[in-house]
Amino acid sequence: ILLGNIKSAPKREYLVFSKAYMVFCVLVILLGASFTIFKGLNLGVDFKGGSALTLTSDNVIDTEETDNILDKYDIEEKEIISDNQVYYKLSKTLEEKDMNTVKSDLSELNIKSDISVISNLVKKDLTKNAIISLCIAVVAILIYIAIRFTSTYAVGAIISIMSDVLITISLFAIFRIEINFIFVAGILTIIGYSINDTIVVFDIAREKVKELKSVTIENLTKVVNDSISLSLKRNILTSITTLTAIVALLFLSTSGVKEFNITVLIGLTAGTFSSLLLALYIWLKLEERRLKNPSKYESEEDNEPHERLIKGINS
Repeated sequence: ILLGNIKSAPKREYLVFSKAYMVFCVLVILLGASFTIFKGLNLGVDFKGGSALTLTSDNVIDTEETDNILDKYDIEEKEIISDNQVYYKLSKTLEEKDMNTVKSDLSELNIKSDISVISNLVKKDLTKNAIISLCIAVVAILIYIAIRFTSTYAVGAIISIMSDVLITISLFAIFRIEINFIFVAGILTIIGYSINDTIVVFDIAREKVKELKSVTIENLTKVVNDSISLSLKRNILTSITTLTAIVALLFLSTSGVKEFNITVLIGLTAGTFSSLLLALYIWLKLEERRLKNPSKYESEEDNEPHERLIKGINS
């Protein structure tokens, strides 16, 4: 990572914004938790089971006729994508006989149907795989940061990433946006972007710490403010570039990847702020605690946070 000149930075107090952002995160997550408890998440077919149908036609689709055909299979959701395309979510898992009947009835109306069916067994496998994927990603990041930097950096990174994930889930709960398996892909994408931005900020902070003649709370506070100031422009410009493409995809893409784009849009926005305002704030608080209670950290060789050198990785 090219850091450029990191010897000087505009003098600004960013920790005030860090506290404000933490309050914002807590409020959004609590609101999302309330919606989840009382209304539940809007789970898609992937996690809830059932059937999903995408109907397409060269002519305008008469939704009253398609509703009549699908009503007996318990229509849970209907989305009119365009005059020629309609999406249905059914509570019932269609058997092969049912699928043939539906396709036959729709073909009489010159409508093509793409049917996806998720049984209870597949639903359980998808849910288990989603949880495993997220756990592996978090553990791998924790190990990488702990090796690359120190444990206090790792804790800051994990809390920052988890806030991005929880904010995204909370907003999906609040606005009743469907959560399906492609949502998990979006979450993993968010984690990748967020940790990349966080590492940039951590690299600058580590270089600043090396320049300190003495490690004090005041000096570490200055390191945090300078590091945020130096990485602010880079992180924001990088995020804007990606978000521009995501917004364009939201307007141009089909419903199949809509949830992915919304997930990345929310998560990347949250990740930009958390990497700047939250990750280093957590690190600072942990370092303050370490400096105030040095007896608890006797395993450290000195009071200065340092990079752990691992042969073949960073040495």
